Amino acid sequence: MRRTSLMLMSLPVLVAIAAVAQPAGAEPMDWPTRPSDMRQLSFTRPGRIAEVLVEEGDTVEAGAVLVRQDDRLEREELKILKVQAEDMTRITFAEAALEKAALDLEIARGLAPGNNVTPYELREAELEHKLKQASLEIARIEQRQAIADYEQMLIRLDQMQLAAPVHGRVERIYMRQGEASDALEKVIVVVQTDPLWVDLPVAMSEAAALKLGQQAQVQFVNETGAVDDTKAAGKVVYMASVADAGSGTLTIRVEIPNPGRRPAGGHVRVTFEPRPEQAAEKSSPTGDGKSSL
Repeated sequence: MRRTSLMLMSLPVLVAIAAVAQPAGAEPMDWPTRPSDMRQLSFTRPGRIAEVLVEEGDTVEAGAVLVRQDDRLEREELKILKVQAEDMTRITFAEAALEKAALDLEIARGLAPGNNVTPYELREAELEHKLKQASLEIARIEQRQAIADYEQMLIRLDQMQLAAPVHGRVERIYMRQGEASDALEKVIVVVQTDPLWVDLPVAMSEAAALKLGQQAQVQFVNETGAVDDTKAAGKVVYMASVADAGSGTLTIRVEIPNPGRRPAGGHVRVTFEPRPEQAAEKSSPTGDGKSSL
């Protein structure tokens, strides 16, 4: 049921979540939780699975390698590229050749005033010096290219293994050792269930009293539909920018700590604690400082 603006301003708020405004005395509604993160991991290139390092249900840290493709050929190529990237021979040779050409040009210019070199010989020395300058620059460019090829191979090798993007659990493994995976084919799924998320459609009048970071009290509902004794302190982490015009609701996302690793998909009942500025206002007629919407 709707409240007037005056009541919203004067009373601290404890919001009983409902998809739409519920009639007085209606039973509170329960909402399913979901993982705060779920990643379906795939390789960007086709290849053969060389190793699966985890099993379904394993807890993994962010960055831990989970699956590797067969990368033996790439690693051998990497050795060659590393040698080429570190090779300074061509640059050293080009620097020496340029130094000699500079010396020859200096001598030719010194002899020119006494007509001890012909104009052709002087011009030839100048051009040779330019050629050696260009040769040195080419050698430097080739080395930069070799370094880029080496770094590119490092990236390719990194893409041939799948690492956990978040701290979580391995939910599903679709490919096993020896199987061939196509590009972008689903290989493994990692989920993060600590924290959990629950998305709630809150009536616009009630959502106006909420803000990001606001505390929420969460009660877990068991399989019989009864409220569990366990409670958790959640908080608002997202408020939609666009309301649902049909139901007059706004999606509010509550984050729920889940150190006990309850499975996602279970149901919860959520109420919101009054904000500090609301708690400082006049208490409700019930005397508990809260009001249920």
